[in-house]
Amino acid sequence: MNVADLTQDRLFNGLLKGFGGALSPGQISQLLNRNVVIRMPRDRVHAGDLWPAAWALASVIERQFKGTIYLDIGLDTAPPAPCTLGPRCRFESNRDSSALTLCIGTNESDSNSICGDARLNRIGLCALEGAPPTAVECFAIAGYLGYHAIAKALGIPANREWAVRSTLDIDYDPDELAHRIHTADGYTSIGLGQVGQALLALLWFSYGGDFANRRLALFDPDKFENKNQRTQILLAEGAAWDRQRKTNYIAELTRTWRAQPNDGKRGIDWGWKRGDLPEIGLVGPHNFEVRRMACGAGFAQIIECGVGTNLLSPKVSWHSLRDNTNQFKSLFMDRTAQQSKIEECSWVAELKKTPGECGWVQFLGITATAPCLGVTAAALALAELSCEQPAVKGSALLWSPFLPIFREPIAE
Repeated sequence: MNVADLTQDRLFNGLLKGFGGALSPGQISQLLNRNVVIRMPRDRVHAGDLWPAAWALASVIERQFKGTIYLDIGLDTAPPAPCTLGPRCRFESNRDSSALTLCIGTNESDSNSICGDARLNRIGLCALEGAPPTAVECFAIAGYLGYHAIAKALGIPANREWAVRSTLDIDYDPDELAHRIHTADGYTSIGLGQVGQALLALLWFSYGGDFANRRLALFDPDKFENKNQRTQILLAEGAAWDRQRKTNYIAELTRTWRAQPNDGKRGIDWGWKRGDLPEIGLVGPHNFEVRRMACGAGFAQIIECGVGTNLLSPKVSWHSLRDNTNQFKSLFMDRTAQQSKIEECSWVAELKKTPGECGWVQFLGITATAPCLGVTAAALALAELSCEQPAVKGSALLWSPFLPIFREPIAE
C-alpha cells in the first residue's frame, strides 16, 4: 500500500495522529506486520465460557495485525459464531518465539505474552477464579487485550499508571440482563458500523446463535466500502459486502441467525417515530445528530455507545436511557474535533504534494478508530440493559489496563 492508502486506514490514521508524526506509515505497518497467537485452555473453549472471547479477540486482531492469527485453543475448526473468521486465522498451535501471544484463562511469563481472563462480573490480567463469564465479560476482555496488543507492538506510553489495577469489576446484574434479553421481542439498531455490528455480534452470543424469530429493525443510509472491513467485525474478509447497502447486507446475515430483519430501512430524520418497531434502541451512529433524533423517537430504552478518536488514550463511552428519553437529547451536542499537531516529515510532505493538498486534507478529515474499541464499548453498554435507573452514563479508558470505569446516574 502507498502512503496515501495507509494514512486513510482508520487505525493507521489514528496512530499517526497520536504519535504526532514521530512514526511513519511504513514504520507502523512494519510493527503491525507480525504473527499473533491466541491461546486458552481447551476445557474453557465453549459458548458458555471463553469461546465468545476467542472469536471477538481473533476478529479484532485479524483487523489490527497483518500476520497470521493462530488460535491455539485445542480445536481444529471454529465453533459456531456470528460470522466466519478470515483466512489468516488458523486453528492450530504455534510456538514461534517472535509471535505476539495473547493468553486468556492461562498465564505465560515470556516477554511476548499478554495475559488476561474473564469471569462473571470481572476481568483481569491473570487467570481468575469464579463463575464462567457471559458474553459481556468475554467481549470486554477481548477489547482490552486487543488494544494491549497494539500498545505492546508500538510501544505506546502508559496512561495514569498510578491508578492501574490488576482486575476490573463490571457492575451489572447478569440474571436481570439475561431476563431482559430473553424477554425482548427484538431491537431497533440505528447505525450499522463498528459499534452497531459489535452489539449485534454480542447479542448473537447472548442468544446462543438463535434469535428465535425476534425482530430487527435496521437503520443506516450508507453502503459498505472496502475500508470498513478493517474496523467492523461482521464483515468477513472476502465476503460479498463491498458496495452493498448496509441494511441489506446485515439483514441477510441476521436471517441466518433466525432473526426477522426489516426490509432495509435507510436513515432516520427529525420527527421520526419508532411506531410499532422494537422498543429497545441500539444506537451507535457516527454523529450526534442521529443520537438526538433517536432520543425523540419514543423508545422504551436506548442503549447508546461510542468510541474516542485519540488512539494513544483510547476511550469508550455509553449511555442507558429509559422511559422519557426525549429529555436527554442535550447529552449529545456536537463538539469541535481537536486536531493533533503533526510535525512536518517526509510522509506529511508527500501528502501535501498532492493536487490541492487533497491527500493531506483527507488524512485530517478521517475519524480514527480501532476495532478493539468497538467490542469493549458494546460490552459495557449492553450490560446496562439490566439497569433500572432512568439514565446512566459511563466511560472507560482502555490503556493502561485496568483503569477504573467511570459510571454514574444522570439526573432527570
